[in-house]
Amino acid sequence: MEYTLPSDLGGMETVVKRFMAAKARREQWRSLLQECYEYALPQKETFTFHSPGQTKNKHIYDSTAVMGVRTYAARIQSAHTPPWRQWMNFVAGTDTPKDDREALNKKLEEATDIFFSHLDESDYSNQSTESDQDLAISTGALFFEEGNELEGEPLFKFTSIPLAQLYLEAGEGTKNTGWREHDVEARNIPLMWPNGNFGPDLDKKIEKTPDEKIKIINGVLKSNGVFHQIVIYQAAKQLIFTQSFTTSPLIIYRTNVIPGESYGRGPVMDVLADIRSANKVKEFILKNAALQMAGVYTATNDGSWNPHTVVIAPASVIPVSSNSNTNPSIKSLENSGRMDVGQFVLEDLQASINRALFANPLGETDDPVKSATEQMLRTQEMLRSSGASFGRLNTEKIKAVVERAVDILSTNGRLPKFKVDGKEVSIRMQSPLAKAEEQEEFQAFQVWWSQMQTLPPEVVALGAQVENIPAWTAAKLGLPVADLARSSEEIKAASKQIIEQAQAQQGAQQPQQQQEV
Repeated sequence: MEYTLPSDLGGMETVVKRFMAAKARREQWRSLLQECYEYALPQKETFTFHSPGQTKNKHIYDSTAVMGVRTYAARIQSAHTPPWRQWMNFVAGTDTPKDDREALNKKLEEATDIFFSHLDESDYSNQSTESDQDLAISTGALFFEEGNELEGEPLFKFTSIPLAQLYLEAGEGTKNTGWREHDVEARNIPLMWPNGNFGPDLDKKIEKTPDEKIKIINGVLKSNGVFHQIVIYQAAKQLIFTQSFTTSPLIIYRTNVIPGESYGRGPVMDVLADIRSANKVKEFILKNAALQMAGVYTATNDGSWNPHTVVIAPASVIPVSSNSNTNPSIKSLENSGRMDVGQFVLEDLQASINRALFANPLGETDDPVKSATEQMLRTQEMLRSSGASFGRLNTEKIKAVVERAVDILSTNGRLPKFKVDGKEVSIRMQSPLAKAEEQEEFQAFQVWWSQMQTLPPEVVALGAQVENIPAWTAAKLGLPVADLARSSEEIKAASKQIIEQAQAQQGAQQPQQQQEV
């Protein structure tokens, strides 16, 4: 099948120039990113030469940052998108009339269930964790494709893009656009793009040398509101495959961005100086410990023995010319270093790194036992501080994933067509981070309600919408409102029934009172 580039993107030369420009811009970040990976994520450092099984952490003495990045990625996932849990709900948007929102929300509950049934079947959790580790340094990237269910694939397919292979477009209007340059074995190219147009050169390689690594450029560009995926065989500048989408399959997200820059600056960059220092201090401590364990000695070179060949080992006998304490042939060298000072400095640096990566919010395990209240407050404080840093993730990652998923589901007839734009349909987060914020509102409500209880009941009934409290409370606690609280129609029907029963009871009591009179 022959493919052509969209006319508004220009020809192949124009597209390749855009890729080369993006690659040149990324080169400005290369040294900084490489250093961050070497100290904090050495196993994923692929900016230089890489081979399977390569040892990549020989220069690491202190693993605080290495373990902290893993914890950071795990906390992001547990705070925003915990696996196998419904961390958001579809709800009616602001343009929906107030009287129609309750009915629409009930319909959207089914849409939420369908969304999470497909998300849980996919490998989102695994791939997202990989990208979140890159986020700790700079920028996370996911490629969200539609799977082939006829071949047993889940409908959602996620691929984490390593930062070493990612080249972002620059400028306004380039959100979720960029390039990936990676090597693919020739035999796998037809599997990745079954309907691709490979050309005679690539077809020959696929048939004759299937194990050969082929350099592929996979880009997502935007023009006239449409996202175009472009796959190019770099050596021949051969267009292998192209496809257009209304939502971008490339999802780029950051936690902190400096104006004018495309790549993010993660917490590892913020504390890179501390990470370097901690690694060097730990190296000094280990060397000092080795000196104290093995010792350093001075020996008199008087010709009676050779200090260059003597072996200091248990049960060994060393011939010496003198055993006098005043003039020994060999003597241990006094250690002038202080390990305790290095340990104090190291602990301070480690604490700074852990704070930046949210690695230890509840303190050490051997610290005094904390009460449940203190643990809750510490957790809320951690989530609150991370919420300030990760607020960008709600729009750059979560909203982009949801919009792309809804597009795929509606295209395949699993969901009706609707827009997740805040006007037609909104996202209500149910993640632990969102619940921590709603817990504060619930605590404020408890204070307000306790004050209301001091007022006469008739004042409370007139001043408060008491009938709405059950549904509001269930929503703030993340409980199923439809299963626990009555709808407005049910409340009106129950109120009408109560009034009728009261009137009937009052009517039955009036004849009895007249007879007594």
